[in-house]
Amino acid sequence: MSEIETWGFGVLLASREK
Repeated sequence: MSEIETWGFGVLLASREK
């Protein structure tokens, strides 16, 4: 996984928690 993919995945998780 590239840094961008990891960052995008983290953003999706953060968005789901809101």
